[in-house]
Amino acid sequence: MNISDIAKKAGVAKSTVSKVLNNYKGVSEETRRKVLAAIESSTYTPSALAKSLTTGRSNLIGLFVSEDLLESFIVHAYWSEIVAGIREALVKDKYHALMFAASPDEDFLKFAQEYRVDGVIMLGDYPEPAQVRNLLNSGVPCVVFDRNLSGRRVGYVSSDDVRGAELAVRHLIGQGHRRIAHISGPSWSYESAKRMQTYRRVMEEHHLPVPDSYVCIGEYSVESGVELGRRLLALPEPPTAVFCAADTIAAGVIQAAKECGVDVPRQLMVVGYDDLPLCEYLQPPLASIRQERKAMGHIAAASVLAMIRDKELPPPDHHVNVRLIVRESARLP
Repeated sequence: MNISDIAKKAGVAKSTVSKVLNNYKGVSEETRRKVLAAIESSTYTPSALAKSLTTGRSNLIGLFVSEDLLESFIVHAYWSEIVAGIREALVKDKYHALMFAASPDEDFLKFAQEYRVDGVIMLGDYPEPAQVRNLLNSGVPCVVFDRNLSGRRVGYVSSDDVRGAELAVRHLIGQGHRRIAHISGPSWSYESAKRMQTYRRVMEEHHLPVPDSYVCIGEYSVESGVELGRRLLALPEPPTAVFCAADTIAAGVIQAAKECGVDVPRQLMVVGYDDLPLCEYLQPPLASIRQERKAMGHIAAASVLAMIRDKELPPPDHHVNVRLIVRESARLP
């Protein structure tokens, strides 16, 4: 059955059916009820938009991807595995995901309303201009990754960054290192800030110095790791170990060490973060903090669905466990 059949069954024009499906004004409540009743009693399969009019839900979740992630999103194991986990969990509940690539100055709330999504999951780091705040304050169930939006009714999913940084730094200390540097991610990154704070705290607890030259703020890229690795190794008293906030940074540090004739791990130990597939293929293989990315996706989906079903539910706050995977870059043969 198509839209013409629905119009005939309801005794209205096709344009009227279209107006009802798109929730346009100018249709009486009686006519609207007749069209919706015709849809319900027919074999017509309405769009998610039409379903939202009859059930109050579209069974759609909006995935907002920050523009800076878009280029590497599909190939980057961190986010692709999280999205795979989200999709698995949504499909089990007969929900579907709509992905939006958006810059922070776009109207997030308008997207959510136009497509009648039941909830939103935000992927990547967003600042908080008015457009983002409007969505977060709108009451649309929303879950974010790797950032804390205290005071908002927003669910939160993250790996346990504090625990991860503790495992990395304590492992290097346990290997006998005292001159341990840290290369962070970008200054706007919430998870990078937590890892840096934890690095400083653990070093202080062990009464180990942290000179300013040992703390570098970089980007999540191999190029950044190469540049900052060279800078650290050129110091009069270079570090003997480096904890990196991402595997891509750590891969760059290993490359910089090779260029400088520094042996990894005998002269420099390196630990990364994320345990991406590339870790096993680097020479030497990279020690890293493993995040359960697919589990994080499952939890994010379950959280937003729980918030949809129970509007009074306190926003979920999940910190997913991590573990250190020790490989040759951070242990002696």
